[in-house]
Amino acid sequence: MNPILKYVSASPIREITDWFDTFGDITLLTIGEPDMDTPRHIVDASIRALENGETHYSNSRGDSEFRRACSDYIRRTQGLNYDYKNEVLISIGVTEGLAATLMTLTQKNDAVIVPEPYYPAYETISTFANLQFVTINTEKTNLRLTPEALNETLKNTPNAKVLILNYPSNPTGVSYNASDLEAFSEIIKNYPDLVVISDEIYSTINYTDEPHTSFAKFLPERTVLLNGLSKSFAMTGWRLGYIMAPQMYIDQIFKVHQLLVNNATRFAELGGVEALDNGDESAEAIKNVFNRRRTVLLAECQKYGFEYVEPNGAFYLFLKIPDNFKQASVDFCKGIADRYKFGFVPGEYFGKSGERYIRISYAIDEETLKQAIRSIHDFVDNML
Repeated sequence: MNPILKYVSASPIREITDWFDTFGDITLLTIGEPDMDTPRHIVDASIRALENGETHYSNSRGDSEFRRACSDYIRRTQGLNYDYKNEVLISIGVTEGLAATLMTLTQKNDAVIVPEPYYPAYETISTFANLQFVTINTEKTNLRLTPEALNETLKNTPNAKVLILNYPSNPTGVSYNASDLEAFSEIIKNYPDLVVISDEIYSTINYTDEPHTSFAKFLPERTVLLNGLSKSFAMTGWRLGYIMAPQMYIDQIFKVHQLLVNNATRFAELGGVEALDNGDESAEAIKNVFNRRRTVLLAECQKYGFEYVEPNGAFYLFLKIPDNFKQASVDFCKGIADRYKFGFVPGEYFGKSGERYIRISYAIDEETLKQAIRSIHDFVDNML
């Protein structure tokens, strides 16, 4: 048995969700999955592929038509140019792409830099790869990374090889505009051994007036861009992600990817072609549903006087636990589950900066969101 597995745990979000499931009738606001079905035109494209016999192995780098669609999509939406033949690799969702990329770019005892709060898989994969996991505490800057904090951490971490940026953020919904990203890139230019993994899986779910900007716009030669179709097109079960980077990176990431999974599912990829070529309206409709729910959720929080981090993307709210509740965030969540049958994710699962928060997924209807916030209010009112 690999001894490193002693230090690797299963997803804490999945574990607490399984615990919540023991209640039977509990309402979960835990998993980061759109609650709507995949748009019909995408499903139909995949059905046609099945009926046409597209049931065999795909190219290990990804079906060429799907890679072409990814390249065209990112050019149309972000103004970035990636050669689909050499600079695009299809992964089994973003998580596999992240694992393959981290294992490619690093070796034992290298450091990975991640701003808090962070998606737990970043730490799990880093631990499995025998890497030093270094976080940037953002408690004093409203859970936002600053150029000053980034520079200070890099200055004190000479073995840093990778910085992971995730925006809009899971778990906070915080995002960064072009000015923020340019400021980060100017810092990173001073550290020539550093490569940025930019996880932009929530890029289409953006509620600001300014379009989403990819970090790759500012430092393309040292950026590995990760994205996928799970959130944008409600395709979580299809497991379609894509990696974009200069060929020198893609050629090496491909070796790890091929060993891990060999290839994506061909008929799923052909549904992905339809999504990227003809799905802009579908993605916009999904975003609009989330935005309406976000508006309702924030209004409810304000009604009860709850503090939260303003989410300008994704579909999560990071709600602050009242100061006079002295126990851990996991106790807060379990208490609500026990008394009111609503399940939330403890903020401590996302790093030290999240210890006084809970994550609420608003991938659920508006009336249930109102009831969920009311349950938090009632719990606090009756306990404190």
